[in-house]
Amino acid sequence: PAHLRGALGTANQLALGLGMLAAQLLGLPAGLGTLQGWPVLLGLPALPALLQLLFQPLLLESPRWYVVMGNDIMAEEMLVQLRDRPP
Repeated sequence: PAHLRGALGTANQLALGLGMLAAQLLGLPAGLGTLQGWPVLLGLPALPALLQLLFQPLLLESPRWYVVMGNDIMAEEMLVQLRDRPP
């Protein structure tokens, strides 16, 4: 939606910047940047991927995908679910 575009772009950029800062801080020898800590540091990026995998069944199908597949009725139903009002 147009009214959320700026906020979504800013949130994405902020998350990327904070992620890079966290990676730099965790990579310091005082953090996980040691011989004992590197496996943990290597495995940490798997956590967001696992969360995304767990929550994927809760995502709705794209109305555009339904239109491309020729199922206009399902596309309209998805639009109603996404927008809480008929198209």
